[in-house]
Amino acid sequence: MNFIPHFKATILLLCFLSCTSSVFASDKNINVVVTIKPIEALVLAIAKDTVNIQRLLPDYASLHDYHFRPSDIRKLHNANLIFRIDEDMESFLTPLFKTLKKTDIISLADNHEIQLHSFKATDEQHTDHHHGSHHHHHNKDLHIWMSPHNGIVMAKAISQELAKKNPLYADFYAKNLNTLTQEIEQFTEDFSRKSKTFHKKPYIVFHDAWFYFSQSFHLNKLATISLHADIQAGAKTIHDTRQIIAESHASCLFSQPNFRPKTVNILIEGLTIKTAKIDALASHLKTTPSLYLDLLNDTAQQVIQCLGTGVERLRIN
Repeated sequence: MNFIPHFKATILLLCFLSCTSSVFASDKNINVVVTIKPIEALVLAIAKDTVNIQRLLPDYASLHDYHFRPSDIRKLHNANLIFRIDEDMESFLTPLFKTLKKTDIISLADNHEIQLHSFKATDEQHTDHHHGSHHHHHNKDLHIWMSPHNGIVMAKAISQELAKKNPLYADFYAKNLNTLTQEIEQFTEDFSRKSKTFHKKPYIVFHDAWFYFSQSFHLNKLATISLHADIQAGAKTIHDTRQIIAESHASCLFSQPNFRPKTVNILIEGLTIKTAKIDALASHLKTTPSLYLDLLNDTAQQVIQCLGTGVERLRIN
């Protein structure tokens, strides 16, 4: 019996397996850096555990005044791929990005399928009272992930970029993209139906970080009052803000997680208005592959509790 062909075949098989396992091992060492948690949510939904994902902005930190740390520098210089919203959105990182030579930096807001809205257009449609700064790109609102449509577009772009870096998992990423797209579309359909019972009720908001969500479901915003969450409001500011709230006859006031509850209570004391918190950065949510859907569902539930009867529940799995 001739053992030589079997021996050669065995050697070839071992070499193939060795090379294949080496490819899988190296693919898992791809480092993906994201600037904010909503981007992390989309990357995680697509990539699962096939890449190493690191986020720069910690939970409850503010993009307005965040200062990068030495650990952020190391993350960026070790990255194979970086996802951000836009150079203006994460302007605190501009000095670091300029030092990177070969790393691919993907600005998701630059995608031609993203629906971008300007503050000027918003001001023409609403009686807004802006007293603070916003993230803008030529006066564009950059909280793009709060739109379900934009979420799908961002996920598609992320899937394509990951496939370039990690072609072995291209089909896996495409499958996860398809699943996520169906889930987002189902959420949009369900909440569109649910919100028809209260979408005309007027509301006001502090720092309109969720304009895209509101517009997606035709909610009735009366005004945006921009107060700095980290600065104690003075007596005149409190008085003027209370007057705006009282005269608006709004049903709900939406604030952010980092707004002082005491300040919110003072602003609405004696007024017939409910309050809720919209956490556009998903700071209070667990980082899991379902995080993006969790963010949409959490936002929807806050809206339902404040503008609806408060007893409805909405959950898309």
